Amino acid sequence: MRGARGIAMTASEVFVANYDSILRYDLEWRLIGNISHPHCADIHDIAFRDETLWVASTLNDLIFQFDCNGDVKEIIDLWKNRGIAAIFGVPKNIRERVNGTGDPRAPDRALTDRFHLNSFEFASDGDLILSLGQVRVNGHFESALVALGANGDVRVVHRNSNAPVPSHNIVLLPDGTLLHAETANARVIRVDTNCENGVSTVLETNGGYTRGLCMLKSGQAAVGVQNEVWVFDPSSGHVAQRIRISDDARESVHSIVVMNG
Repeated sequence: MRGARGIAMTASEVFVANYDSILRYDLEWRLIGNISHPHCADIHDIAFRDETLWVASTLNDLIFQFDCNGDVKEIIDLWKNRGIAAIFGVPKNIRERVNGTGDPRAPDRALTDRFHLNSFEFASDGDLILSLGQVRVNGHFESALVALGANGDVRVVHRNSNAPVPSHNIVLLPDGTLLHAETANARVIRVDTNCENGVSTVLETNGGYTRGLCMLKSGQAAVGVQNEVWVFDPSSGHVAQRIRISDDARESVHSIVVMNG
């Protein structure tokens, strides 16, 4: 186990991702189940939508959809999408699928984790927005947000040409724009997917590791900045509160969710 990762909630359960499985708890934090698959590994963001648990399997660049019994309903495989491979020039002859349930240090990530698919969001027009946190091609590192249509068509909605560390989470705002934790540049950006130059910086995080992002019931947003959670206005970027979760600066937030109740 390498620490808790993505987290999702329903009216009666809490799902918490580990490296290669999702633990199911009731609202009293009693363990009631476990969901896993041999190719589901290095899990990042998860979400529960339409009676389906969606899971980003980052090691293999897969999106899993599990039903409420933990059975696989569908798998979205980015390696089979010719549009994404063509856009980012990912070589086809050096990829392999790995079983993620063993030692996480064992797979050669240069052969597996090609896009670092780590987050997703459901756009109002039906597209699935994906965070390709760190695209690795011939020593060049960048990140991108892409929109995946129901027919498999792909379009880039944001591309960051310099990503020495992966970027992360995506959140849909009520007006249809996106907030994105662009970790590589230590900032939160707003992205208008329908505008060619629709990217603006909302919040600079002063070099802190920027990961974990969610909207609050108040209309504010929360983002993880290293070992703190910052509460801020998603329109102005004004920081209303900084909450330290650990005195160890080596700790960093992975996921933030609003609890029911």
